[in-house]
Amino acid sequence: MKSIVKYPLLKLLAVVGERISSFFTKGLNLDSVQKILIFAGSGGIGDMLCILPVIRAIGKHFPSAHISILCRYKSEFFFYFPESKYISNYILFDVRTHHKSFLSKIKLIQTLRQKNFDLVYDPARGEGMMEHSIIMFLSDIPYRIGFEKDGCGFLYNVKRKFLPDVPILKQNLLLLEQIGIHSTDTTIHIYLSKKDIEFVNHIILKNKKPFFVVIHPGATWHAKYRSWPIKNFVEIAKRIISNYGIKVVILGRKEDKISNKIFTSLKSPFIIDIVGKTTLGQMMAIIKHSHLFIGNDSGPLHIARAFKIPSIGIFGPTSPKQVISDWENFIPVQKKLPCVPCYLHQPFFKPKCKKPLCLTSLSVDEVWTAVETMLKKVMLN
Repeated sequence: MKSIVKYPLLKLLAVVGERISSFFTKGLNLDSVQKILIFAGSGGIGDMLCILPVIRAIGKHFPSAHISILCRYKSEFFFYFPESKYISNYILFDVRTHHKSFLSKIKLIQTLRQKNFDLVYDPARGEGMMEHSIIMFLSDIPYRIGFEKDGCGFLYNVKRKFLPDVPILKQNLLLLEQIGIHSTDTTIHIYLSKKDIEFVNHIILKNKKPFFVVIHPGATWHAKYRSWPIKNFVEIAKRIISNYGIKVVILGRKEDKISNKIFTSLKSPFIIDIVGKTTLGQMMAIIKHSHLFIGNDSGPLHIARAFKIPSIGIFGPTSPKQVISDWENFIPVQKKLPCVPCYLHQPFFKPKCKKPLCLTSLSVDEVWTAVETMLKKVMLN
């Protein structure tokens, strides 16, 4: 269904939903719950990291339950996380590829109906909020837990208002309180293999332990509205090298390879450009061994926060208060404009600007001030 038809229909449904939301609300009998689905959606790495404490809490609360996860990642992704021990089954869901069409969503609903789930936990927010709730409703799952915002989410029968100023990870856990599961443990554990550590030793450490900074200049989801201009990252790298003589490692996806050739054009022995040359495990190992991370609001930034690596996060339309839960050794840099932040994971969001002024007007000097502050702090330790 084309967006020109789909979005007006979904918006109309949301208007109706605000008026009839209470009709779908009902109490729970958790004693009968044996088959649980966690709908993690088709978000990126950062979204998945925010789900891990939920998986852990549900797994501990329902030790004998069969837990499935519906997301864009295959089982191999979860090998890095201890929460994988709670997951019995992995079901693929990706609105950008496999489930882009209306027919593919119908087939998914048929598959889910056949599995006879008792309960689904769905922390959807933003653009996919309404579609998620419809899919879960049509999948005939008796107990549906999810967020409610601007009429979206009314089809859940256990719901909580999605808030603009509370970290998503914490809101995910607060959503569990609606069914009597109380957990404040936001810790994210990541397992790294010996091979991943060896990769870091081979590429960067070798026989020494040099001080090095990681720069991640990319983003995956809505990259245009979340990426600070690449030339500015290059200037930051130049200043780090010229002022501190520190190695700078450039990380990114294969898709970022062309744009990041500008880093190798610096022809500096202090630049280590491994864009498109790492596995997920290798990338996480590099971040874990780094001394400072600099990047956009994207998955690698959330990995750095999970490892408690000192970090500089560059934000445009999104709110650091909403997406970052741990602020220790973390400095967000964001342009102060009347419209910022404009994207708080509200449904039906459409950017009003063709170019993200909040990012293009953010100067190198503004970011450099944060980098120097953190570098001096880290180097003293």
